Amino acid sequence: MRRAAWSFVWFLAGVLGAGEAAPTVRPLAMSGAALEAVDHALIRLARGDTSAVEALPLSAFLDPVARPDPHHDGLARRWTTALPAALARLDATARAHALTRLDARYRTLAGNRSGSERARLASAFLPAPAAMNDLRRAGDRAFDLGRFADYLGMAYLLAGGAPGGDDTRRQEVALQLSGLGPQVDVSLHLPSPGTPVPSAGSGVVPQGHLALRWLIVPGWVLACDPFGEVVWQYRIDRLAQVTTGPGAVMVRDSSGLRALAENGTVTTLPPLPSGARVLTIAGGAAWFATGERAWRLVLADGAIQALALAAPPLGAPIVRGPQSLWLTARELLLFDGERLVHRFQHRLPAASGWRLGVDGERPVVMADDQRVWRLESIAEQLTHLDALAQAELLIRARRYDDALRVLGEPTNDARRSLILRAHLAQGPAHIVAQGDVAFTWCVNTQDRALVLLAHLAASDPHGRALHAVDDATPAQQPLLAALDALSARDQDWWLTDRGGDLGDDSALWDHACSAQAWVEWRAARANAVMIPDIASDGVLLEITAQTIAQEQRPPTGSAVRQSDGSLLLAGHTFRLERNLDAMTVTCHGADGVLRWRHRWRPASFLSAPSQTINVRDGVVLVVEGGLRLNAFDAALGQRRGMFMVDDLASGTAFLLADTLALIGPLGIDTQLTLVDGRGVVRTSTMPAAARWMLPLGQDLLVMGQDGSARLMPAGRMVTLPQALSRSRSAPRVVAAGLVLDDQLWRWKR
Repeated sequence: MRRAAWSFVWFLAGVLGAGEAAPTVRPLAMSGAALEAVDHALIRLARGDTSAVEALPLSAFLDPVARPDPHHDGLARRWTTALPAALARLDATARAHALTRLDARYRTLAGNRSGSERARLASAFLPAPAAMNDLRRAGDRAFDLGRFADYLGMAYLLAGGAPGGDDTRRQEVALQLSGLGPQVDVSLHLPSPGTPVPSAGSGVVPQGHLALRWLIVPGWVLACDPFGEVVWQYRIDRLAQVTTGPGAVMVRDSSGLRALAENGTVTTLPPLPSGARVLTIAGGAAWFATGERAWRLVLADGAIQALALAAPPLGAPIVRGPQSLWLTARELLLFDGERLVHRFQHRLPAASGWRLGVDGERPVVMADDQRVWRLESIAEQLTHLDALAQAELLIRARRYDDALRVLGEPTNDARRSLILRAHLAQGPAHIVAQGDVAFTWCVNTQDRALVLLAHLAASDPHGRALHAVDDATPAQQPLLAALDALSARDQDWWLTDRGGDLGDDSALWDHACSAQAWVEWRAARANAVMIPDIASDGVLLEITAQTIAQEQRPPTGSAVRQSDGSLLLAGHTFRLERNLDAMTVTCHGADGVLRWRHRWRPASFLSAPSQTINVRDGVVLVVEGGLRLNAFDAALGQRRGMFMVDDLASGTAFLLADTLALIGPLGIDTQLTLVDGRGVVRTSTMPAAARWMLPLGQDLLVMGQDGSARLMPAGRMVTLPQALSRSRSAPRVVAAGLVLDDQLWRWKR
C-alpha cells in the first residue's frame, strides 16, 4: 500500500490520520509468551545452539513480535531482523547448519507459491539462501518494471536494513530514477515554469515512498516493508505532530523534534523557528515555512538553508532532489538548494486552498475548485511566441536584459510600452539612471505618471513623497507639479507609493490611488490645517469666537456605520474586507467610484480572529485581534504606520505624525502610552484624566477633568477659551482654528 506522503497531519487519540497501508497492520506485540520464546532462542543462538530457533513455531515468523532496540529509546524492531547479524556471529559450521534448517522450513512453506506471495513469505525467513534468492529475483522484476520504491524496499530487506548491500550502484540508480531521493536523474529535473496553461487533467498531491512505507497509528510510527509488514515501530505521544515523506519521518511532541530514518536511526533536531509550520519531507530534507521565508532542513547533516520567497507559500513545494518549486499568491519560484534560479509572475487568482501537484511527472497548479493548470517550461513556450509575447514572458520572469534584447529599438507603441515596463520593474533608482529617455517610452498618461512616481520613490524610499507635499524637497516639487498637470488633463490613471510595484499592472498593486483622489486631495490642501507656533504665554486661540454659517462648518468627525459594516464619512464609504490571504481597505467616493485601496497580509485567524475599522481625524484605523493597529491616510490610502500594542480594546488611539498615542477610558485613565513604528513604548502620567482629546500635528491636545489643557506628550500647558475648556466634547480642527457647534476660534498668530 502507498502512503499519501507529503502531508502535514495531526493525530488524535483513536484517529488513523495517515497512510494507506492495510488496515490490518497494527503495532507488533512486545510482550507475552511469543516474545519470551524468541528471546530464549536468540540467547541460545548467540551461544552457537541453533535448536531453539529450529523449534520456534511458524507463527513466530509469520506473526512476529518486536524487540526493543538497545540504541534508541522507544524503538522496537521485528525480531527476524536480528537473525542475519546473529547468524553472522556463529562459527562457519554452526552458521551453515542453522541456515540449512531455516532454508528447509522456508522451502517447505513456500511450496508451489509464486510471485508476490512467495516474495512476501521470503521476507520473513531471511537470511535463508532460497528466501534470499526469491526476494532478489522479485527485486529485479520490480527494477525492470520501473517500480523503484519496491526494488529499494526489497534491497533494504536483503541488506538487513543497512544501506548499500550487494548492489550499491543499482540502488543509487533506482533512487535517482524514483525522483524522491536527495539526488535525482537529470531527466526528472524541474523545468523553469512559464505561463500556466489550463488543463483538463486532474492533478494530485505528490505521493511516494522509498524503501519503507509509513503508517501512523495513535502512539506509534510504523515502518512497513513493500509487503505491508512492520519492520520497526517507534513510540510517540498520542497527540504528536508527525510529518512523513520519502525516506524519513519527522516527529514533534513532548520529547522535542526528531527525525527517523528508514533504518530506524533517531536524530534529535534543533527547535524550529518560532511560528514555523511544517510542510513536507521530500528530497532528503524537511521543508517548513515562517511567513515569507521557507526553510530546508537537510536530514543527513542537520544543515538549514533559508529560501526567500517574498510571500507566504501556498502549500508544500514540489521537490526533486535539491530542487524545490513553490507557489505564492503572485509567483512561481524555483530554487536549487537555497539559490533562487527562476521566478515567474503566474497571474492566477491564487489564494489559500491552492497548491502545487503533479499530473504524471509534470508539475501543475491546483485551485480549490478543482481547476488545474499545467506548468510548461518557459524555454519551450518562448520558441512558439513572437517577439512581443517573448518580451512579455521574459519580463514576468524578471529576465529584463533578455526582454530588452528581444524588443530592440522602440519602433512602435507596443514595443515602447514593454520597454518601459522592463525598466520600471527594475526599480525607481534604475529609472532615474535612464534620465529623460524614460519619458520617450511613455505611450499614455499612465506611463508618464509611472515615470514621475518612480522619480518620487527614488527621492524618498520611505514612500512619503506623495503625502508630505508641504515638506517636498526642491527636487520633488517639479515632480509633484508634473503630476498635477497630468491630472488636470486626464484622471484615468493610478498612483501608488510602492516604488517596487511600478512595473506591474495597477490591478496587482497592494496600494492604488486614483488620479481623481489625488486631485481632490490636492484641492483640499488649500484648506489644510497649519497649526501656528504657540505663543510663549501658552495662548493657542483668539479669545473671541466668530459665528459661522451652516455651510462653513466642517462635517461631523464621526463615521456612521452602515448596515453592510462599511463606514460613511463626509460622503466617502470605507470598507474592510478579509479572506485567508489578504485584508483590504477600500474607499469609494459619493459617486460610488473607487478612490483608493490598500491590501496587506493579515495576521492569522488564530492570532487575530476579529478585525475592526474606524475613521477618525483623517486616518483609517484597522485593528487586528486587539493587538495590531494599521493606520492609513483617509484621503490617499497610504500606510501611515503599523503598531503592535498589548491591548487596543480598552483605549482610544490617535496618530501623531509617526507615533501612536493611546489613552484609556475618558475620565478614568491618566496614563498616556506612545508607540512608534519600531515597537518602542513610552508611557507618561497626566495630572488628570482626560475630558476630551484632539490630535494637532505631532501633539495631542488634552483637556483634563481639572479644567487644564495640555499638549502631550510634552505636557505643556496651553490656554483655551472658556467655552472650549468647559465643553464635554472635542472641537473640530479647520484651517483657521477650532470649531465647536457654530463658533470658530481662530489660531493665535
